[in-house]
Amino acid sequence: HTSAVFQHYLCPPFQEYSRILRLSKYPALSVIMSQYMERVERFFNDADADKNKSLNRLELCRVIQRAGSNKSVEEISKWFDEIDKNNDDKLTLEELKKALSQRDPKEVTENELRACFKEFDKDNSGLISADELKQVLSKQGYKGEADKYIALVDTDKDGKINFEEFLKAWRAGHGASK
Repeated sequence: HTSAVFQHYLCPPFQEYSRILRLSKYPALSVIMSQYMERVERFFNDADADKNKSLNRLELCRVIQRAGSNKSVEEISKWFDEIDKNNDDKLTLEELKKALSQRDPKEVTENELRACFKEFDKDNSGLISADELKQVLSKQGYKGEADKYIALVDTDKDGKINFEEFLKAWRAGHGASK
């Protein structure tokens, strides 16, 4: 339920699984995690209207509803209470990141993965090219890994990754069957 609220802003949360992702034969998955954390920070900074490095209920409600969510104030308030572990009526970036990272990767929806796929597909062609993947991976310290990743994932051998191949690799890497 956590990520559905933030689907307009964020990719799926994977912080808790960073060790698994780093060891994965799919380095692009750890890049998704890194990009996700950047999006969490942007979301938090957008929501922090008074710039005091914490969110109150009103700030959280405003930004979630502005993102187009149909969550009620009561639902958002309940979620706020779940995240606010020290009960100080403030959410810090750290509390938000921790709450968003506690989701099992097997629960990630196809729509969430599609949003992540679009992060890689810079030219909106519906395919991730070797060049697009090289740009993203090299920024994250995986220089030279793009060709290896494409070879592992590119089942139709066209030299690019389509969404179905991306989805299949995700599911294989996380034991998901959805």
